[in-house]
Amino acid sequence: MSAMNNQVSIIILTGEESFRMGEDKALLKIKGVSILEKICLLAKEVTSNIYIITFN
Repeated sequence: MSAMNNQVSIIILTGEESFRMGEDKALLKIKGVSILEKICLLAKEVTSNIYIITFN
């Protein structure tokens, strides 16, 4: 996308550690990039208003 829409905000919700996996799924890496980082990079193409909410 070429133009950023700063009237749009993106909220990313991340959970806590997965009991079955034993670690936070958002921090799992695929091809060296965490899932959370990949989502943030995609969101950044749309807007600069990005919020990450975590739960502990």
